[in-house]
Amino acid sequence: MYRLADILGERGHNVTILNYKLTEEAAKPRLKYCNEVIFDARSDFFKKIFDLKTEEFLQDVAWNSTNSNLDYFRKLYKFLCLGAIANIFFLHNKTMLDEFLEMEKFDLAIIYQFDTASFALSRTLGIDKVIWVSTSYFLDPMPWTSGISTPASHVPSGSHPVTDHMIFIERVWNLLLRIFFELGHYFLNIRYYNMVNSYFYRPDIPDLSDLLSSVDLYMLNSNAFLEYPRPIANNVIDISGLAYMDEPSGDIIKKWDYIMRQTKSQIGTIIFSLGSVIDSSLMSSFLKSNFLDSFKALKSHTFIMRLDGEKVNGSTYPNVIFQDWIPQRYLIRRFKVDVLITHGGYNSISEAAYFGLPTIVIPFCGDQFGNVKRQEKLQTGISLEKESLTKGNILSALDRVLADDK
Repeated sequence: MYRLADILGERGHNVTILNYKLTEEAAKPRLKYCNEVIFDARSDFFKKIFDLKTEEFLQDVAWNSTNSNLDYFRKLYKFLCLGAIANIFFLHNKTMLDEFLEMEKFDLAIIYQFDTASFALSRTLGIDKVIWVSTSYFLDPMPWTSGISTPASHVPSGSHPVTDHMIFIERVWNLLLRIFFELGHYFLNIRYYNMVNSYFYRPDIPDLSDLLSSVDLYMLNSNAFLEYPRPIANNVIDISGLAYMDEPSGDIIKKWDYIMRQTKSQIGTIIFSLGSVIDSSLMSSFLKSNFLDSFKALKSHTFIMRLDGEKVNGSTYPNVIFQDWIPQRYLIRRFKVDVLITHGGYNSISEAAYFGLPTIVIPFCGDQFGNVKRQEKLQTGISLEKESLTKGNILSALDRVLADDK
């Protein structure tokens, strides 16, 4: 979303980003050509009503859940609740609307896929043109509200870990997941939204379901080569790859060019990163030891490991570079990277596909379970379940990917 906003601003449009901060650690995006309005969403109302924190929500789903079919319902429910919590806070805080009304007239609203409260805000501000953006593929409920057919027989729903070739029981689960998600969207989003909207905003604003069905354009951060065949419309476009060739700052380039020149491996490099959502500091010492011992055993390669939290003694693992942040795209594009070990976020698998890099995917939550199936179908990556991350399984996966000429 931030990259899209910056591109529009760079081309002369006057762009204002509304950003509400949900956690203390929320990173501030690097914006060059946009205005930004930040609202602090860590209010007493938010905490008292739900007694939950967004970060705790995400990490519980990531680290404390299993891969059973029934557990997918629990995961989806938590994500639906997360979106509902953010939107309820947004609708409750009427000062947001008052401050925005004092600003200039807006011609277009670009809304994040789970930020449905902004549909009421945009209509209140008199914005008729709306673009709805998905940070991955055509996720529910977007197809449902758009009126585009989404057959459960061959179009995987949400995070369902299947491809478009499903056996009968997988189709049954796919249909149940879709029904569950749409019912959750209605009861946790639309129903409560309409009630709060009529009280805090204006009763004359249309029903949320009507607002969602009147979207002018859908932008998907998806790669057509990774997606399954499905019905689509001419107002649905893929925008994946906007940031593939972006360069980091000069200081970052100098730092990493120096680091890579110091590596002793002449064969190649392997990157380990669980992305910005999964907190690797919550990884158990058992899992961390399994990864580090596996990396140490593969002396032919240098490992770049993004690791949050407590620092690791680098001298114990001479072929591992520890960092709390890495310029992943730059490293993949600039240096000889052989494998990406990732959580399976859509940006990571899309970047890997673009640069022809094989992956080992460890899915934790959300769409990551479906993303790894895309990799496996295209034979560009393999998966490891987080419940089976033994040293032997990790080394076996690395050997398999490195030895595969595909």
